[in-house]
Amino acid sequence: MGFTCPYCYATHDVKDCAMRCSQVLKTGYCPDNVPFDSQMFIDPKYYKKCLNCTRAKKDLVCPETLKQGNPYVIPMRCTASNGIPIALVGAKASGKSNYIGVLVNEIRKRMTSSFDCSITMNCNPVSKDLYDENYARPLFKEKMQISATDSGDLPPMIFPIDFSSGKQVTLTFYDTAGENFDSEDSMLQFTGYLAHAKGIILLIDPLQVTEIRQQLEGKIPLPEQNRDAIDILDRVIYNIESFTNNSKKPFDMPIALAFTKIDALEGFEDILPQDSCLRYDSEYLDRGVFIKEEFETTQRAMETLIENFLEMNAELNAKLKRFKTHALFGVSALGSMPDVNGQILNGVKPRRVLDPLLWLLAENNYIKTVKR
Repeated sequence: MGFTCPYCYATHDVKDCAMRCSQVLKTGYCPDNVPFDSQMFIDPKYYKKCLNCTRAKKDLVCPETLKQGNPYVIPMRCTASNGIPIALVGAKASGKSNYIGVLVNEIRKRMTSSFDCSITMNCNPVSKDLYDENYARPLFKEKMQISATDSGDLPPMIFPIDFSSGKQVTLTFYDTAGENFDSEDSMLQFTGYLAHAKGIILLIDPLQVTEIRQQLEGKIPLPEQNRDAIDILDRVIYNIESFTNNSKKPFDMPIALAFTKIDALEGFEDILPQDSCLRYDSEYLDRGVFIKEEFETTQRAMETLIENFLEMNAELNAKLKRFKTHALFGVSALGSMPDVNGQILNGVKPRRVLDPLLWLLAENNYIKTVKR
């Protein structure tokens, strides 16, 4: 039975992967005389025998990352079930790192009790160490926003979630640097996993929308002008088409278009009305279900925001139709804008950060959905 690789997002069987033995790596020999090559990879003919051996730990290596010369070990936990690989993408300074850091914390502190599930932080020691040092420490201990991710090939963080129903999902998040979307070549190199994702969360900074920038000029600090929503969505579509040879049929994976930093718009009622649902948390966590009525209210609020402030609204809608299913969200990872030094003065107070993920889980029938 196949499993979803947390690195390339493709479906593999154990026999498709490269395998190493911890004892062979440590001592350079196998007591059972199982042959291995110069890189210490075991001959696939002996996989069954090796997996039954209890003397040492066996590591499966993603075949795609092996081809690229940067082999990643697949946690054995990830071979036990077909997970839902979620791709998280966005332009430079769209808030990806802050979003990921807060999202994982929200899963641990809030989602697990509301949806009767548990998250495994130690599935992959690299993931836990990366999260603790690069995300949790600055956000929750130092109360500082996370600086931009360096460009390069970074391993994803892998966090399996087990539901009381018996369903399992392995969430994998690539905190891909924004610079990796600046050219077609780097996009294809660093985001090839998109084509195999079962869901995409595309983060958009509303402060990059030209019409909103013009209205807020001189009123709040604005980030340097970067790529807009249309451009990033174009590149995502191009990437998926390139890997799937599909330029006509709608893509199977649902896409959540999430506008970040919604808190930056709160002081301007002409942009974000006082009665907008985006100013408040959704009811999903309180009730432990995905609520269609709540979701539809959010869609109307986001559609109004986009229609009022995005001149290319029709073009955006047309591009979103390349996906069979799409949805719009407004989220705030930090709850307020940091000061000029990046300090989060009131601490992290997220809002609606889990909504895109809960929608993707509902779309894949991992959580219960009710009408109202």
